[in-house]
Amino acid sequence: MKRSTIVLTTREPLLAIIIVAIFLLVGLVSSGFASASNIATILTDTTTVGIIAIGAGLVVIGGGIDISVGSVLAGSATISGMLAQHGHGPLVAIVAGVAAGAVLGGVNAFLIVGLKIEPIVATLATLGIFRGLLSEATAGKLVGNLPTDFTVIGTGKLLGLPWPVWIMFVIAVLAAVALRWTRYGRTIYAIGNNPRAVRLAGVRLARYQASTYVVSGTLAGVVGVLFAARNGTVLPTSGSGVELLAIAAIVVGGVDIFGGRGTVAGIVLAALLLQTISAAMVAIGVDVAWQGAVVGATILVAVTLFAISHRRRTAIDA
Repeated sequence: MKRSTIVLTTREPLLAIIIVAIFLLVGLVSSGFASASNIATILTDTTTVGIIAIGAGLVVIGGGIDISVGSVLAGSATISGMLAQHGHGPLVAIVAGVAAGAVLGGVNAFLIVGLKIEPIVATLATLGIFRGLLSEATAGKLVGNLPTDFTVIGTGKLLGLPWPVWIMFVIAVLAAVALRWTRYGRTIYAIGNNPRAVRLAGVRLARYQASTYVVSGTLAGVVGVLFAARNGTVLPTSGSGVELLAIAAIVVGGVDIFGGRGTVAGIVLAALLLQTISAAMVAIGVDVAWQGAVVGATILVAVTLFAISHRRRTAIDA
């Protein structure tokens, strides 16, 4: 009995149970909601927030925050799309898009680790700067007519599931292994828990903290490439609002906003839950305008619960 209680109150199984419950309940109202094709669509729609939230979640676990991911997505999508559009080949376009994300993540790392600017201030600034520079560089024009040898990575399928879903799965597995079973992952958790103790142990915090922002930018770059390939068009406004959804997936997935706690499985399941809720609201005819309110309320509840938990842990430690 005690063991089953622990399982049912663990974040990841609970998220999975809620997702299944939504499919069962909404399936009673909308017969096609729980169909294989709709599930594949929901999984595909989850990939944008899911992959970005993995990278941004790593930053939060390490005690930082990255809210520039939407602009990084747009920049990477534009660069990869323009290269593909001008016939440079899919490989060059993909590599350049991912590399652009890494470079922009490096800019965040320099501002935060090098210049000691507060993470939320630095990434809020780059959120606007990256988007503004992108709009100026493209003159606000759409990048479209992308060749099929490039778009196949976003629209092609393997064993019935689109490539983006498989890519998200591989990234999630690699990230989970790195966080749980490598020295790098253990150090990131330790930095999020007690950076002073880690510094006194002789660990170079700057290197590890900077790496989390580069990883976050790189994964946003991956999403940018997939976004361009899947949609076939890119605008300077692409990816707007994805940072809010990523934060929601991070906090709902069990990542402590104060750092040091969280899992990749929780982040991905939370991203899937948010997308499932969104799809369910559409299926039962709820106004789209309410979806943003639901996401905002979800973040508020999750952050409140974590704040209470953090105060209790602090009181116990004291």
